[in-house]
Amino acid sequence: MRQHRLIVALSIVVLLTFTLTISLPAEDNEQATCDAILEQLSQKHTEELREYISFLDYTLDKAHLSGKEIDRIISKLLEIQDSDPYEKEVDSKGGKRTLHPNRHVSHQCIFRFRFQKIANDIRALPMEERVAELVKGMVDPPKLGYQTTGSFGRELTKAGKEAVPFIIRHKPEQPSYRRQIVEVLAEIGDASGVPYIIEVLNIDDENFRFARPDAAIALAKCTLLSRINPTDSK
Repeated sequence: MRQHRLIVALSIVVLLTFTLTISLPAEDNEQATCDAILEQLSQKHTEELREYISFLDYTLDKAHLSGKEIDRIISKLLEIQDSDPYEKEVDSKGGKRTLHPNRHVSHQCIFRFRFQKIANDIRALPMEERVAELVKGMVDPPKLGYQTTGSFGRELTKAGKEAVPFIIRHKPEQPSYRRQIVEVLAEIGDASGVPYIIEVLNIDDENFRFARPDAAIALAKCTLLSRINPTDSK
């Protein structure tokens, strides 16, 4: 009974929050050519360069770039990471400390571009193989300097509704990985993913105690999306 009350409460919160935000327009995601990116990385300096690298890291959709183009951009970012002269002094417990902001932000941006190369190769596969590779990447991620499990999950979401029949075949034993698949299904919002989410919600295993609340939220979100786009659901 207590579990049911928790599920209902969480579902109501998600439905209200999601309903309020679903109609908000997405920000334009500027596409830039490889040459344009390299030009900006060469011309910008100090804080302006830091802001641009952050844009490349968090905002730019990199999927249109080829592997060779990504390698050229990574090469330039490595130069910045190794030798960009911009310094800032900040206060710390031990006194003043010198930071190199552009070197710091380049490190994570390089990871994003390296991951994009992997993602682009996987996108070229037939959908069944694509899903299998992405789930494998979530469960046993490659070592790229940063945790990549979430990156594979986001890439799996981008595969869309066509991927759902293949996603629901994967049932990792670890609750954390199963929870991530549940979150992917919720983001995609196809009704055919609902039984998978309910299955996780009903797993009577203490190890899944943290996965169940997320499954309740995912169930509400997935159900709402599938009702908004009923003709897209299979």
